[in-house]
Amino acid sequence: MVGEVGVGSGDGRPKARVAVVLSGAVARGAFQAGAMATVLGTIKHELDLEPSILIGTSAGAINAVLWADAARRLGPAADPALIAEELHRTWVSLNAERVYQAPLSWQPEAMWHSVRRMGWPAVQGFLFGGPGVPSLLDTTPLHATAEQILPESLRLADGLDAVGVVATWIPPGQTDGAASGRSTLFLQERTPSRWNGSPERALDVERCAIRPAHVLASSALPGGFPAENVPGSGAGWYGDGGVGLNTPLLPAIELEATHIVVISAISLRYPGRVPGVARPSVVDGASQVMHAVDADRAVEDVLALQSRNRLVRQTDGQVHLVNHRGRRYTEIPAIVVAPPPGKLRQLADQCWHRKYASLAALLALKNNAVMGRLLRAGGDGPGWQELLSYALFDEDYFRASYHAGVTAARVALARVPRSDATWPWQAEDLLN
Repeated sequence: MVGEVGVGSGDGRPKARVAVVLSGAVARGAFQAGAMATVLGTIKHELDLEPSILIGTSAGAINAVLWADAARRLGPAADPALIAEELHRTWVSLNAERVYQAPLSWQPEAMWHSVRRMGWPAVQGFLFGGPGVPSLLDTTPLHATAEQILPESLRLADGLDAVGVVATWIPPGQTDGAASGRSTLFLQERTPSRWNGSPERALDVERCAIRPAHVLASSALPGGFPAENVPGSGAGWYGDGGVGLNTPLLPAIELEATHIVVISAISLRYPGRVPGVARPSVVDGASQVMHAVDADRAVEDVLALQSRNRLVRQTDGQVHLVNHRGRRYTEIPAIVVAPPPGKLRQLADQCWHRKYASLAALLALKNNAVMGRLLRAGGDGPGWQELLSYALFDEDYFRASYHAGVTAARVALARVPRSDATWPWQAEDLLN
């Protein structure tokens, strides 16, 4: 219960364990950085609390590791604003050229590389069968970028108990049920916990020191980026963690968080029905699939947590509810920060048209110009804008997204009641 959680020391109550859960969303990660700056700064200044657990998927994995590394280097007394500034600088330093090789190029050597990597494997597969094309994009630059911005081996800062990165294990082709895979939480803990995953959710736990390979695996967008071969504990091929567990709320609960901050880079509000006359395009359908994979499970998990909290409150301590493993349910206050519907796609659309829509940008074969037009070939409506917001690696877009995260966090915090010194920071409806 909230009243059983102490925020200070010497009061005889269990210490608060704040878990920050960060969803995946590829190029939308700068939004999360802005939200983290605001929410974590607020709980630091108002409650003197700092995150004990950081768990992320894809872009959320990047932010979790960047925050943990900066917190260690800047020291336990570091203001969250200083840590957030480091994340901000990192995101605005990224561009498409630091993420993937140009899909098209005027350079003969680059053209030949693309033919060898994609052209011949595609022809071979079409005519004779074979291993096929590893991915649509060559992410060799991303590996170099990861070595520059991520620690070689993460070290936990004082006060930080655990950092987790979610990836999806891709089984060998001969394995039954090969299309399903399993979610894997690569978990670095100060003191190993007793939780070893969830068989019913096909979720495994591998305890290890977090390295760039784990983050790259978590961020390997299916089809777009190649799968990553992760060595060591849980060795195997892995892809984007968002396929099965885009918003890793369950691990935070099982690691005994007393408070949870969920920062989603995807809107968690469903739109109402409106009359439609135009036939949806290919990208409209693809954007629906993307949202279903990335957001629907998150909505279900947040609503389940909300229902659980209400049920615990209704028992008023008279009845002890337990799960199927006999563990007692307690109330876990939560804050959910997410962008308003359509906000990030509008920012991406504005940025792309301002910088990459011209014929000159296309003739220069700028990555963002080519990628935007390739996506637009399937239709140029809201679905195109939505997909573009995941694929646009541009410093101006990242700056705007960061500030959108700050604004969204302020809106979420404004809805939180401050009833006492340990304010429960939970709105009755988490998703509005």
